[in-house]
Amino acid sequence: MQTTGIRTRCSAALRRWAPALALAAFGFPPARAATVADVLRLLETQGLLSEGRAAVKPLLQAIDPEARLLDAREAAALSAPGGVRAAEEWPEGLCYLKLAELHDGAGLSVATQLTAWAEAGRNGIILDARGAGGGSAAAAERVAGLFASSNAALWRLQSARGELGPPRALAAAERPWQGPPLMVLIDRRTRDAAALLARALKGRPGVMLLGAPTRAAPRARELLPLPDGERLYVATGRLVGLEDAAPLGPTAPDLAVDPQAADKPAAPAVEHVIVPELNIGLYVNEIRRVLPGREVHGVTRYDGKPIAPRELVARVEQRLASHR
Repeated sequence: MQTTGIRTRCSAALRRWAPALALAAFGFPPARAATVADVLRLLETQGLLSEGRAAVKPLLQAIDPEARLLDAREAAALSAPGGVRAAEEWPEGLCYLKLAELHDGAGLSVATQLTAWAEAGRNGIILDARGAGGGSAAAAERVAGLFASSNAALWRLQSARGELGPPRALAAAERPWQGPPLMVLIDRRTRDAAALLARALKGRPGVMLLGAPTRAAPRARELLPLPDGERLYVATGRLVGLEDAAPLGPTAPDLAVDPQAADKPAAPAVEHVIVPELNIGLYVNEIRRVLPGREVHGVTRYDGKPIAPRELVARVEQRLASHR
């Protein structure tokens, strides 16, 4: 069994209990500060360390709850450029992009899709980052750079050893974002690179975050080589603040939305629903999702100008008349 390099990637918590375990089980002298590598080596020599992934999993979970061993095929899939789980064009000029894991190369594919919709003159974009993650801070910075007007630094990368890297900045686009409004959906499962993206987009012109706060303490992850072509996907650092080097906290939405309230069943007698909104149709499509089989009509405006009350009433009456 190989233990080289494990010491540098173990969390502080794991290091704290490793010496105590070694002292209790094998009697290290008090002057000797045992390491995780020491404990693993002694367990192996005593025949107490079984082989296989099942034996390794508890150690990985103590280091990083999302760490996992990957075979060659799984590692290749994780390394492939992606980031887009679904890209759809909806009625009334709306576009929907479901974000996948933001790994290396994923930032380019997401940015390319957003830019294509902007150049096509679409009216609004919904970026769904609920449940998304990924280990590439660079991918998050690449996408957020579309909406940045400067290369201002936002955070730093701290290695597992506690070493602080240089300030990291967004790669701002050559010209300001000329595309439609962007609605970013986030929740408590939005983590790591996706949470970084939400943090970098918050407060940008033309961007609004909706949902629930993201997870805190986003981490950077890498694929580390193991024998026989396997890879270890594990957190090798975390993103921290520029000045105090404290872990980044959760990112709060601009508009909080209760997902449980949205899933409450509607009255069974309802056949037609009209949703007037001064928005890009986000609520219309969410209501369509929770009311399958019913006709949901949106009366929207998304050019930044409010609809006058008499205009709104006239448009609602027009919709009603066409479905009588």
